[in-house]
Formats: sequence, structure tokens, C-alpha cells
Amino acid sequence: MPDWSKEALVNRGWSQTVLPPGNWSGISGVWTESYDDVANLFRLRRGLDAAVTEFVICAPMEGRSRLGSDAATSKGLRLVSVELNYEVRTADLQNVTVLPLRYTPPANGVVAASTAIVGAYDAAHDLAAERGLDTANPELHTLLFTLTTADYFDADEALLVRVAVDGDAGAAGIFDWRSLVLHWDAGA
Repeated sequence: MPDWSKEALVNRGWSQTVLPPGNWSGISGVWTESYDDVANLFRLRRGLDAAVTEFVICAPMEGRSRLGSDAATSKGLRLVSVELNYEVRTADLQNVTVLPLRYTPPANGVVAASTAIVGAYDAAHDLAAERGLDTANPELHTLLFTLTTADYFDADEALLVRVAVDGDAGAAGIFDWRSLVLHWDAGA
């Protein structure tokens, strides 16, 4: 039987973390978390709204060094891409965007800070109209945002992913967030 432990995955050079709805906070708009009894899945739903509404996901990070190892030689995993899995229902939306943020918590005499992580959308989602498309009613999306430069996170840093949903003019589109997948590699 294969070894799927985190250590084994790191030794193979890659890993991923799947996050269902749970560790999120609304920034604007009305969001409802519920359990879909038919699909046996959690979802975070943004109802009918013509405005831009946002939420942020706090994602667990792989530390720079592992317990009992030299931090200079064991850098852990580095983030390569962020995958947002969602559904657009009822009508097209104007846009759906993700913004990964590197968060540094406050320390004595130092304020908390977050900086945007630069990257690009996959070819199927590189246009706003593609990210908000609802042709199949519901339209299932696997949006991949690949970092321009994959990087390690320090032990005191965290990853936040800000998601913005721009509604349609008639306020007829519904957005359901299903999961966030973080893709890692072991780097050089």
C-alpha cells in the first residue's frame, strides 16, 4: 500500500492541501455556509447580489523547517499554485478573482502586514467572463492561479486567499465555493 503521509509526499517532491469551506471570514456581502445533503459536501454560498462581495480564507502553511532538522538545509515545501473550486448558478457573473496574500503577524514593535503574491490564471480562466461563466447551469469551475515565483513561507507567516465575486447587473447569479486546493513542491 502506498505511503500517503506528508513526509512521503515531501520526499517525492510534491504535496497538496485540500480545504473545504470552514476557515473563512466575510469581508463584504452576505455569505451562508451550509451542508449539501445530496452531494455530502459543505458549501459557502453568495446569494443574489449585483455588487462585488468578498471573503477571505485562512490557509494552513507548511513551515520552513521540520522539527529536529537544520533550517538551512530543510526548507519544507514551497507554494506553487492555488486552486479555487466553485460553481456559478442561475446566471453569469461579471468576474471571480483570487488574491493570495502572504500574512506576517504582529510582533513587539512591528505591525502586522500582508503582501499580494503575484501570479496568473490558467488559460480557461484568464478572462473575467470565463471566471464568471454559467453555461451548464450550474457551471463547475476549477480555477488555477499559479504563482509567478514559487516560494517558501517562514514559520511565522501565513497564507490568506482573498476571493472576490462580482455579481451580474440583474443580480441573478449565485456563487458556491466548494474547496481551495494548495499545490506545493519541495523546491531546490
